[in-house]
Amino acid sequence: MPTLSPQSESLLTAFAAQPGVAQHHVGNLRGILEGSPALADRFDAAVAQGHLKQLAPLAHANAGGEYDPASKTIRLPLGKLDTPPNAGDLTFVMGHELQHAFNAEAVRQASAAFSKQVEDVASSSGAVHDYTPATADMLAAHRRNEASAEIAGWNAIVSRLRVTNPTPTLADIHGAGRGRMMDFIDVGGTSQNPTHTLKPGLSLSSDMTMPATPENLEAMGRHYFDKPPRQPGGLGPQGSADYANYYAASLVSFVAQRERHHNPPQPGVEAPRMTFDMSRLRLSEKLLEVRWNCRRKCWRRCATWRSRPAAAAPASAWTTARRPGAAATGSTSWSTGGDRHSLCEAHVCWGMGYRTSSGASARLTWSRSAGCACAVGCRLSGW
Repeated sequence: MPTLSPQSESLLTAFAAQPGVAQHHVGNLRGILEGSPALADRFDAAVAQGHLKQLAPLAHANAGGEYDPASKTIRLPLGKLDTPPNAGDLTFVMGHELQHAFNAEAVRQASAAFSKQVEDVASSSGAVHDYTPATADMLAAHRRNEASAEIAGWNAIVSRLRVTNPTPTLADIHGAGRGRMMDFIDVGGTSQNPTHTLKPGLSLSSDMTMPATPENLEAMGRHYFDKPPRQPGGLGPQGSADYANYYAASLVSFVAQRERHHNPPQPGVEAPRMTFDMSRLRLSEKLLEVRWNCRRKCWRRCATWRSRPAAAAPASAWTTARRPGAAATGSTSWSTGGDRHSLCEAHVCWGMGYRTSSGASARLTWSRSAGCACAVGCRLSGW
C-alpha cells in the first residue's frame, strides 16, 4: 500500500485545522488516497507540481466535490468523510477533482481565448453581435475538462480494485462505483443475472483502465457532459441545471458586461444586439435564468427600473416604474408610451430586454430596451 509524500501529508495536517474537520475525517481521506495507488500518485504529483495547495470542507449541497483553480483548493463534503466513508465514491471524486487540477492551465488558456474573442466582437461594428462561436469554443473546453476528469475517476477506482483483484470485471467496477458508473456502464439482464456493457464509444486497456484518447473523451462528453440535468441532484444553486447551462451562465454574464462596457446605452442610438444560437449551444433559457444569482440579489435591492418609450427618445423621456411585488419570481412585462418590453429579472438587472425565437434555430437576443438602477451593483457583486 502506498504512502503519501511529506508534502501531501502537510496538506492533510492543514486540512485537520480547518473549522469542522475532525481527525476521523483526515484519517478517512488518507485511507481513500492510499487505498488507490494511482490516486496516491496523482495526489502527490498535483501537490509537488503546485496544482493543489489546499484541502477544505465543501458546503455546496449540489456537488460531491469541487476544485477551485484560483486558490488551487479541493473542497470535499465532510459528511462523505464520516465513518464509514463510501470508499468507491470518494475515490472517484478525488480522481475527478485532481484531474481538474491538472487541467486548470488548459482551461485558463481557453478562458483567455474566449475573453479575447468576446472583446473583438463587443468592440466591432454592426447591428448584431453574435457570440455563438466564442461561447461554443469555451463550452467545448469545459466539456473536455469534465470528460477527462470522469475518466480519471474511473481509473482511480480501477486502481483501488486491482490492489486486491488484479483482473476486475465491469461488474466489479460497477459495484465499486455504483451511481458514478451509470455514465460508463449499461446494466441489463435481470436482478438475479445482470449484464454489464461499456457504453457506446468507450474503450478500455487490457488492465481495465480507460486511456484519455480523443475517442474516449468525445464519448465521455456525450455520456456525461451532454446528459440532461438530474432531478433532483442537478447542478447550480437550485440543483436543476445541466453542465452546458451551468457553465454558459457565467459566460453569458461576462458577454453582457463587456457589451455594456463597449456599447453603453445612449439616447437616440440603437446599440448592437447580442445574440446566441441556443440550439447549437444546447442551452435552455429556463435553465440559464435559474443559474443566474442575480435573480435574488438584484431584485431585493432594486425598487425601480426605467423604461424608454421609444428608441429615439431623450433620457428625459424615460419613465420610472415601481417593481411589482408579484414579480419577485418569474417574468414581468409592462407598456410605456406604446413600447412594450418583456423582461425576466436577470435581464432587467443587466438593463437589457430579451427576445426569444422558437424552432430548430432558436436564438436568444438581448437589446438595450430598458435600464435597471442596480445594474452596476449587480455586476460588481460577483454574479
